[in-house]
Amino acid sequence: MSKEIREMIDKVKNFKQFVNENINHFDEDDIEKWMGGECIPFAVALNEIFPQYQIAVLNDEYDVDDEDIEYNFNFVHAFCYHPKNHNIIIDAKGIRKLKDFYEDFYDINPVIDWDIPNSKFLIDNFAGKEFYSEESYDYDVSEYKEAKEWIKNNINSYKFE
Repeated sequence: MSKEIREMIDKVKNFKQFVNENINHFDEDDIEKWMGGECIPFAVALNEIFPQYQIAVLNDEYDVDDEDIEYNFNFVHAFCYHPKNHNIIIDAKGIRKLKDFYEDFYDINPVIDWDIPNSKFLIDNFAGKEFYSEESYDYDVSEYKEAKEWIKNNINSYKFE
């Protein structure tokens, strides 16, 4: 084998290694888990790893005339955003634009609550609460630990410079 061919092979191996280390290799089942029922622990872990990110929630708002109903919305999704640009959303799918984020939730009446002050507020006010739909969202510390590990293993997908 000539020296030129060997150098080309080494370059290809190095490039392949670079791509494998820096491109998302997300398992769709994991993404679905973090986007669906476990978005609160994911947002908490993301905010802890990247404290500059702010937490927000997406709700599906309803028009309700019943005074006995405490909430007029369904909690849909917890996520983070870049504080200098509300158009930069960070969740399990990575860093994306707000318009792309809305495409995931095309079938609801979306209302974003940008004023979630911290993780404790998110957990206290959105995890384990009964909403209009009477669905319950629990917060599991083991899910938070798993989310934190997931984010660390895929750190480049969540890092916004």
